[in-house]
Amino acid sequence: MWRVNKRKPEFVVKQAHGSSDGLGPNWITSIAALKYSNIFASGSNNGFIKIWVISHSKIEHILSIPTTGYVNSLQFSKSGGLLIAGVGQEYRFGRWNTIKEAKNGISVIQLPIKK
Repeated sequence: MWRVNKRKPEFVVKQAHGSSDGLGPNWITSIAALKYSNIFASGSNNGFIKIWVISHSKIEHILSIPTTGYVNSLQFSKSGGLLIAGVGQEYRFGRWNTIKEAKNGISVIQLPIKK
């Protein structure tokens, strides 16, 4: 997380979505923030969409939502009660890796989070 007036990040979460077969950390392929709150979501290809909260001194992981495939896009609804995820077999900008079990489509997830 960066502040507007700083050149270096204020908070860093290393390997937020784990690593794959010793190849290094999984890429974060999508991220979305809930407007007017301290909550955001991140997606990768590790099988989970993760929900995070920013507190005064750190970023905390609060929820993992199982999913299969690459999470290529995320968007919160205006009310914050839903998270919409675009999921695919491949990374959005290339075919470096394919997850055969995944189906291309969208997932609508109801969240137990109150603003």
